[in-house]
Amino acid sequence: MDESRSKVLLEGLLTRDGINCSCCSKVVTVLEFVAHAGGQPSKPYRNILVDGLDNDLLHCLISAWDKQSDSERQAFFPVSTEGDDPNDDTCGICGDGGNLICCDGCPSTFHMSCLELEELPSDDWRCANCSCKFCQEHLNHDAPDNAEVDSLHSCSQCEEKYHPACSPETEDLSSVSNQAGNHFCQQSCRLLFEELQNLLAVKKDLEPEFACRIIQCSHENAPETVLDLDGRVECNSKIAVALSLMDECFLPIVDQRTGINLIRNVVYNCGSNFLRLDFHGFYIFILERGDEIVSAASVRIHGTKLAEMPFIGTRHMYRRQGMCRRLLD
Repeated sequence: MDESRSKVLLEGLLTRDGINCSCCSKVVTVLEFVAHAGGQPSKPYRNILVDGLDNDLLHCLISAWDKQSDSERQAFFPVSTEGDDPNDDTCGICGDGGNLICCDGCPSTFHMSCLELEELPSDDWRCANCSCKFCQEHLNHDAPDNAEVDSLHSCSQCEEKYHPACSPETEDLSSVSNQAGNHFCQQSCRLLFEELQNLLAVKKDLEPEFACRIIQCSHENAPETVLDLDGRVECNSKIAVALSLMDECFLPIVDQRTGINLIRNVVYNCGSNFLRLDFHGFYIFILERGDEIVSAASVRIHGTKLAEMPFIGTRHMYRRQGMCRRLLD
């Protein structure tokens, strides 16, 4: 349709592989179809009206996303810490059970050997997630009597905890840390975060027919991103497809204590009050051929020196063709 929705520019049939164009009888991508019709390429999903639904493709995608159950769209998975044993029963480092020591600041537990401790900590002991990355203390004893300065903040990029007063770049960060609800322990994390946000949903053409992009699930009430509604809807739609790809590649991995589907929560960028189940901050790198997602990798970047990639997979029909190499090069 044209922008006024008063004139049909081109017709086609929606299929799993793309849109079968009535003009040339070829299956093309959404962008190619809109360009072929002479529509606005920056808002392709708004310009395609679905016959019989009296709605554009953008709102059809929103409707499909909203049809998921509340648990499927859940952004944070709280684990109950009430009862006789509020702590986790699994080591936060190796994932095994056994004789564990408990953090006094959160439900996390650890093997002494995993922490490279030779004897039990005395008095109050906090794990790394409950301590400042700079002073290694839970409380900042050198800071003035100020709750804001003394409290631990979580860096929106590296996820590590820090006291604002302990950051070597406190003055430089004070003006940007509270924008959109984000906090940063240092400038390098802020710059990396902003660069990743600017890359969200941006298509990078590779060799003929292939392209890659970075996507991330956008939950309700999440901090603002650089993406507009169209971009967030497109990202979430591709996230759902990326999950189906991962389910095709891996057997389900379910946490025994909570029943949480780990692969799903990684792909959907879900948080938790249990550190080992907190997958907030994951991006999905995807390789596309036209509108089809060929390969996907889950990546979380911790600062400027470390990144984790627990899952990477390729659809069966594209395996043994170097698709993962194309994605990661």
